[in-house]
Amino acid sequence: MNINFFMFIDGPCDIEKLRERIAANISQADKSGRGYKPFGEFLYGIVEKFGYFCFEDRSSSIDFNHHIRVCPGADDLNKIYSEDDMFSIVERLYDEEWDQEKPRWEVLVIPNIRKNGKDKACSALVIRIFHMYVDGISFVQFLRNCVMDQPPQKLSLDPVNPPIPPVSFLNKILVHFKAYFMGPYISLRLMGVSTAQTMYEGELKKGKLMGRTKMNISLEMMKRIRKSYNCTTQGIFHSAFNGALKKVAEQKNVKIADEILAGVTFVRFPYPNEYPQNRASMAMDLMKIGIDDPITRLKAINDSVVQSSRMEIVLWTNFLITLVGLYPATMIKAMFASLTKFVYFLSNVPGLKGVSMLNNQEIDLIFGMSPLVSGMRCSIGIGCYNGSFCAGMIVNKSELFKSRPDLDLLIQEFENELKYLDANSSV
Repeated sequence: MNINFFMFIDGPCDIEKLRERIAANISQADKSGRGYKPFGEFLYGIVEKFGYFCFEDRSSSIDFNHHIRVCPGADDLNKIYSEDDMFSIVERLYDEEWDQEKPRWEVLVIPNIRKNGKDKACSALVIRIFHMYVDGISFVQFLRNCVMDQPPQKLSLDPVNPPIPPVSFLNKILVHFKAYFMGPYISLRLMGVSTAQTMYEGELKKGKLMGRTKMNISLEMMKRIRKSYNCTTQGIFHSAFNGALKKVAEQKNVKIADEILAGVTFVRFPYPNEYPQNRASMAMDLMKIGIDDPITRLKAINDSVVQSSRMEIVLWTNFLITLVGLYPATMIKAMFASLTKFVYFLSNVPGLKGVSMLNNQEIDLIFGMSPLVSGMRCSIGIGCYNGSFCAGMIVNKSELFKSRPDLDLLIQEFENELKYLDANSSV
């Protein structure tokens, strides 16, 4: 399960300075005097021993020249690569097995690339990391604290001090009481995933496709839609994706289910600190993709998202994920293969409020892609940078998505769904 982030920089990237900065920040101990390294988790490898996943210290053998290097396949310094070239390179890297002798993360530099919509060439970073190290929010914190110029921009939502109303002790007890009694129902529902319909017909093929939205999905636009339809940001993006998927399937005459099982992701706030951790969790619920009217569909899907994100479900799902993490590796792989066969994931990660810098160069765009687990059909990562959302999409090749133009069509329809909701909002 790999998380991928992409970062475009308005200028050249000095890879030696970048390597020195990241190595120093990861290896640096805090001021407590106890030798604790806040980002020292990146010095550990993830290995299978005696049939179980575990972390193993690699600090004495880590080679930062391997982890921070020119991207394989983009090392022709006389060539200016396109975004499609970049995605094609990362698509090939996605299924490569990580070396168990090394920590499972890397920062890959593309020295010359032309971002879509720009005439001037720039540079780009492709940051890949295994999901066990961090969740999406902690990944952004890693970028802020270990990669970017200091001091970094603040997140649009502070995970350590989130604007969440205080919860009384009595309400906390009530939520845990609900989680305890609803737990068996939630577990049975997850176990019943295998009865769900496949998202769309056709077997999966070898290979993946990646892409991103191009339009300016501004914070103001999303606020208008949320206020007009009284819905959540996740509800909007889930509805737009389902509507887009339905339209692409109709255009290509591919049979699609009326209801699709979606992975609604969330995290437990507040975070104790800005250091690497994985507090991500997920609930699954059916999204009514068969509704033609975008506004009616949005309201129905938003109800499902809100229902899936109730605190008692968050608590129980976190307990289940912690429990599953103790199982043998073979069982974990089998369970994920079963649970993800019929589902797509959509993650919405708070981003940086303003323009950030890297080696005194402006960072023009940052976007990410959620993990695409073996057997899944598609996954969407939503991030916000400098007041604008960007959706990164990754799909397994199939009858519906044979080549890049098919994914580009899905992205275009996704944008059209958002434009429609905004144009018909009453705000």
